[in-house]
Amino acid sequence: MKMLKVHLANRKITFIIILIMSLTSCHANDNKDVTLLKVFFENYKKAHRKDSIFFKLNNYNGEIFKCYKSHLKLKKQPYGLGFPLNKIFLKKEYDNFYKQIVDSISSWNIDLIHFKDVYLQKKYLERENLMFLYVSKPVYTIDEKYALIYYRNEVEGVYFISSIEVYENKNNSWEKVSKISPY
Repeated sequence: MKMLKVHLANRKITFIIILIMSLTSCHANDNKDVTLLKVFFENYKKAHRKDSIFFKLNNYNGEIFKCYKSHLKLKKQPYGLGFPLNKIFLKKEYDNFYKQIVDSISSWNIDLIHFKDVYLQKKYLERENLMFLYVSKPVYTIDEKYALIYYRNEVEGVYFISSIEVYENKNNSWEKVSKISPY
């Protein structure tokens, strides 16, 4: 009887440890995304001379995987500005990238308090000719040294200026190293 109580207690402890680890893991991924998005938003505002961003909630990142697959199929390197993309577009990354694709109706679940001058789309739907920024959930390489983010601008349902940006993690700080045409 005593052995049964010890066994049940061990199972409860194991369950609690697994629960805590999974919650911590999800939180760590959110923090990683937030850290990268801060850099992305600041770069975007500088490059496009914007003082604020109206952010769409959808975060589908399948365009990154489509670009990756097409370049593997064609056996050519994607066009990237000033960066050897062969460090990222490797066959060994296939399963890794595929596992990171989120559902096409997936949405960001982050607190925008982390970002300066970034506003949610749903609060500004009534305004005409307002440009919204769609930003995908980042896709990370196996070693997490590189991350890719797909983005596009949208005005009243019309898309333009789409790109994939490549970021490198240098000393725990993300830095944009290239831009890829997704098509």
